[in-house]
Amino acid sequence: MSPSNFAAGAREKALNSLFDLSATWFDASQHLTGIYASAGRETVHQASRQLAGFGHGQVDSLTHFPAALWLEAGARSARLFDASLVVVAESHRALLQASETQIRLFDEVVSSLAGQAMLGTPWESRVALSALRTTLETAERTMHGMGSATAESLAMAEAGAHRISEQLKENASTTRPDGRGRTRN
Repeated sequence: MSPSNFAAGAREKALNSLFDLSATWFDASQHLTGIYASAGRETVHQASRQLAGFGHGQVDSLTHFPAALWLEAGARSARLFDASLVVVAESHRALLQASETQIRLFDEVVSSLAGQAMLGTPWESRVALSALRTTLETAERTMHGMGSATAESLAMAEAGAHRISEQLKENASTTRPDGRGRTRN
């Protein structure tokens, strides 16, 4: 493969990687916009139901209005947090994958250049270039291991956040205000 063909292929791979990353962020922004729009519609619907109850003479519900609104908002916020977390986690995974692809591409370019340089150099230079290639291969394996560890950490953090979100949802549905404005289970 000629150097110009190799450079063109490397440039195309880099641009494709950036295009994929841009598409991921665009999709994430669309998902987040949809999630927040849905949460806004749900809030407006809930508020209109509360106001309709007041309009029909249900004044006794007025005493429980702040607590009920707060508890329902907690459950909605937990669902919003959970859905947002999924989108952010997917975007973060895509960012990790794109970073790893870019590093692999850079290593491939440098390794190829070192290989070409080894063809016409004395043996002393070949030793140094061979060490460079070995170092790049080791660094790439290390980066892959770090990426895997980061992905595992992200999965653990996501699971922990989902547990917290589930706790918030469960607590919001089981806690009710009594006649004095106190909450009881």
